[in-house]
Amino acid sequence: MKIYNNINFIDKKFVNSVLAIGNFDGVHLGHQELLKKAYIFSCKVKKNFGILTFDPLPKDFFNKTDNRILNIEDKIDTVKKFRADFFIKQKFNRNFSKISHDNFVKTILLKKLSVHSIFVGKDFRFGFKREGNIFFLKKFQFIFYACFLSSRPSLTRNTIFLTTQLPNKNFDFFCP
Repeated sequence: MKIYNNINFIDKKFVNSVLAIGNFDGVHLGHQELLKKAYIFSCKVKKNFGILTFDPLPKDFFNKTDNRILNIEDKIDTVKKFRADFFIKQKFNRNFSKISHDNFVKTILLKKLSVHSIFVGKDFRFGFKREGNIFFLKKFQFIFYACFLSSRPSLTRNTIFLTTQLPNKNFDFFCP
């Protein structure tokens, strides 16, 4: 697994990948299910699989606390079992916190990373003042499709899966 310290220096071979995005603070069962589904999907569509997380956690940055369950090194060791090809530990700081939700999608996900698909939790919030969420992502209908997956074996509709549109193809999304 290749580890990057920010989104600006990703190898070209990792653009157009399947990307799981989140804090993954404790890599709990819901996180594990999301990472497993993202990996399986990446195999199905023959794309690289990556993980994007933030350090420090945004809530810790704003509250000036350190409530991490895992430090970044332990988090990396824990997620290795999900066979990601790359891991981005994006530094969360004042400048990064000011990126609008619109720019996060357009500039980071689409331009810099050119993601093929993203996997995020149902409570995923992003951008300045946490204005972006899964409902905002759904507005990019021309870019993303949505499908809900289970984040825990006994529950459904807890994780949203979004993927870029594949031109000239009817695509049956992996939604077990």
